[in-house]
Amino acid sequence: MSDNYLYLTKRQIESFVNRIRQPKASVLLHDFFNSYRHHLDSNDVKELYDDEYLKSLLSTSLHALVDGKYRIHIYNKFSYEYVNTKPSDSSILDVGCGDGDFILALAFHGYNCKGVDFSETLIKAAQMKNSINSLNARFICADINNLSESESFDYIVMNDVIEHLSDRELKSILSKLIRLLRPGGEIIIHTPNGLCLCNETAHSFLQYLYKSYLRFVHKFNGFERTINQLYYDQIHINIKSYQQLMNFLIPFGLKSKVFYDEHSRSLLRTVLSSNMLVIAKRM
Repeated sequence: MSDNYLYLTKRQIESFVNRIRQPKASVLLHDFFNSYRHHLDSNDVKELYDDEYLKSLLSTSLHALVDGKYRIHIYNKFSYEYVNTKPSDSSILDVGCGDGDFILALAFHGYNCKGVDFSETLIKAAQMKNSINSLNARFICADINNLSESESFDYIVMNDVIEHLSDRELKSILSKLIRLLRPGGEIIIHTPNGLCLCNETAHSFLQYLYKSYLRFVHKFNGFERTINQLYYDQIHINIKSYQQLMNFLIPFGLKSKVFYDEHSRSLLRTVLSSNMLVIAKRM
């Protein structure tokens, strides 16, 4: 591990993979990280958010290009389509808004939108885009815990955010968000599914049966990951199953439901879908 942070370097990962070989090396490294990820805070891995990681986000497959300029990538598809069915006078807060495309796409449809992110570079990019078309969107560079409570929102979106936060950090943020959320409002969470075999941070009997089937029928020995995948997977310090996340949200007065990205009605969708959309309603 590095001297100052709690993650494996690319060089360490590459040396291990060269010695152990794939796919065994990927399985061992993934299991190793799963064994201690829940002890980490986001600061422990913050150096992993480098230029290469940011470039990988920009290269994510597109779902739609709203007004010919605002990118909705494949992982934002489900939250975007959900929010876009709500009344057009709804107010929306996007936590971890990045360079603003998600918020600007919704603002293009008439929603009253606000985006917050701790990255000054990304917020400046979002503000620049917004200045060109003057949509009903605002962007602020801030820690969500320091955000003013002078306004409230009908919907709060967290697109692929919570997996980057420890339980301690997530509890703090949810305590803040509840104060910003109007009664009957919803927190919309898109996040990896802990029961999926590519994550496997949670366990179920169905998962065990499916994994056994793959092992004995298809000679499945585990997922093989590239050096970069193994390196950047370390930013996901908190991947939960829906059951775990549902129980985590209950003390905040949030009643939730889940939509798996894998649309099959089969029970196997709980282990086939790598991501899920959780709708948490304030009661």
